[in-house]
Amino acid sequence: MSDSAPARDPVVDHERLPWAVVLAFSARAFFGGAMALLMSVYLGKFYIDTLLLPAGLLAVGLSVSRSFDALTDPVMGYISDYTRTRWGRRKPWILLGVLGNALTFYLLFVPRVDPATSWVMIWFLACYGASFLFVTISHIPRQALGKELTFDALERLRLFGVVTVFEALGVLLGAATPAVLAMGLGIHELGEQMRLIAPVAVIGYALTNLWLVYRVPERPAPARTRWPPLVPGIRKIFRNRPFRVLFTTKVLKAFPAALPAALAPFFLQYVLGVPQDKLLIWTGILILTYLGTGFAVLPIWIRLARRWGKRKTFIVASAIGVLGNGLTILVGRGDLTLLICFGALVGIQLHVWVMLLRAMQADVIDYDELCTGERREAMYVSLWEIIPKFAVATGTALGMATLGVVGYQPNVALQEPAVVWSLRIMFAVFPALFDAAALLVMLLYPLSETIHARVRVLVAQRAAGETVVDPISGLTLSPQDEAAQAGAIRLDQFSRRELTRFASDGRSPRGSVILWTSLSGAAAAAGAALVFTLVPDIQTDPGPLPTLVIIATGLATTAMGFHLLRLRPAREMSREPVERARVEQHLARLRTPSE
Repeated sequence: MSDSAPARDPVVDHERLPWAVVLAFSARAFFGGAMALLMSVYLGKFYIDTLLLPAGLLAVGLSVSRSFDALTDPVMGYISDYTRTRWGRRKPWILLGVLGNALTFYLLFVPRVDPATSWVMIWFLACYGASFLFVTISHIPRQALGKELTFDALERLRLFGVVTVFEALGVLLGAATPAVLAMGLGIHELGEQMRLIAPVAVIGYALTNLWLVYRVPERPAPARTRWPPLVPGIRKIFRNRPFRVLFTTKVLKAFPAALPAALAPFFLQYVLGVPQDKLLIWTGILILTYLGTGFAVLPIWIRLARRWGKRKTFIVASAIGVLGNGLTILVGRGDLTLLICFGALVGIQLHVWVMLLRAMQADVIDYDELCTGERREAMYVSLWEIIPKFAVATGTALGMATLGVVGYQPNVALQEPAVVWSLRIMFAVFPALFDAAALLVMLLYPLSETIHARVRVLVAQRAAGETVVDPISGLTLSPQDEAAQAGAIRLDQFSRRELTRFASDGRSPRGSVILWTSLSGAAAAAGAALVFTLVPDIQTDPGPLPTLVIIATGLATTAMGFHLLRLRPAREMSREPVERARVEQHLARLRTPSE
């Protein structure tokens, strides 16, 4: 399969986005990147060593807060895709989420609680959880807006390349500021630094997002008389083969993604022996090495992606990540120069894979439009975010919890060997292994630039009433039949196994739906009860087990919500069964190569 960039076809939408729109959409990533860096690198160290929150309890707080994303993400994607207001379907939600996140981010880093008290955990849970709820409300509609600004693959690469540049600059600022405050102004205490940084970050974040809302246009939403059901839409998305490949790849990249940043201060202090008074300076230097190298080479990666294609570029970048992270296991006490060299190697690929996945996700949504006749940018964005968010939360929370279980002691000169080796493995080995797995999965990605250009032509032809051939599966796609589509939506409330049983012996899916709803609800309730027994109070380190239970409980709660939505269609199927011949035809379509 060729990954080369296609010749431009005049049938495809090749409009060039004005620079004013590109800059307005991208500038908010500058402050967003800085805030994300502060959250991932300094938040854990601040709450553990300054506010004296036990590492295991921090992990519990992280996992509890992020578990809600499994429910809020798909709901937000669904709401954004089908909202209809005079101001658009994306912008009202972006505005609400941005203002809420600015407030909660500030409160998270400028807490009004005393160290080593129960209020620290309560404050963290409330502010961290609210912050990520507001991030979801703004992030998913904003990402969906970016993916529908243009349908041209090269313009998308340009747009998300500029976004990544702003984001990289913001991350650089977030990494450099604590070190600058320490070296230039003599402010070494992390809490005092955050009181200076947080107000500037949130004001800039709010203003740049307001510019986006004012300046970036929305495409007109298709007219609808009613909102379609959620469950069939989710099933259709997961039947999209390019989506499944990108989804798996993002999960693999996300699981260890936050670990090196969160563990960097601990790694420097206890593996390399950096003294406490220079820790913030060297943490800033290391993060700046990662980010600065990635920023410096990003224009080269963009040129290579335009020449090689996104898939090949992603594979090469991941291979560099495997090498750089793997070599980091070799560093020891005092090897700061060697660590910086390996950090530069890791940094070469740090930004490019994020940029490439964003552009590839937009291409996958175009392929879904060819197959289904619908555009659901926000739903796709939300599902891309659910499991990766769980992966980030799991990876980071388990990393922090592991420190607690192997005997980490805050504010001591030396840690036990088990702590040092745990830091080595989590900081270097885990990212290398997951990068290698992501590289292998990306070999299966079928949507090259040439095929994507063909997809855009076929979308227009099918919308005009022509019969076309899917360039990935080879299937013939007839013009959209609204009656047949309504029937398929009704059947897509149920799994293939449930429909197969109905087609073979007429057994209603109602019993299966009730069973799965009950099992997932019981699992969620049992998990919640177990967490309360594993965390008897909010001042004692509970170890890593509660984190695993919370993640599992969040997934069970999400499953329960999914099956609850199927109860009413199951009752209707029992009262008014669909003809078995129609069910068999539907199953036959699901067994095709594209499924």
